[in-house]
Amino acid sequence: MSNDRREAAYDDSFINKQLRKRNPQVPETDLQAIMEAPPGESILESKESKQGMINAVKDAVDRLDDEYRYCIEAIQYEQLTFEELGKRLGVSAPHAWRLTQKAYEELAKVLKIDDRLSDYL
Repeated sequence: MSNDRREAAYDDSFINKQLRKRNPQVPETDLQAIMEAPPGESILESKESKQGMINAVKDAVDRLDDEYRYCIEAIQYEQLTFEELGKRLGVSAPHAWRLTQKAYEELAKVLKIDDRLSDYL
């Protein structure tokens, strides 16, 4: 994958869109989170406070071997189907699924040893 495409794949707007899907009103900053919290309720985490986690995941994906990194980027960032990924890789859709599952297993191993994530786990 070219550097330009990888930079686009790591565009924070994609990650922010994913955060909004899970919680459509994710505050931008910690101050905004505090100001918008209803009295007596817990304060939502802001995008700003999750930046360390986002950077750790980006770094972990970068440490994967090329095939695994490509599978994760294609599924997560390009939102390809396993059939489309399989065509790109020259394998069947079930094999593309298995490769992607192995890629996620490897990513989990890398993330487990990253000290930066201890605050989020």
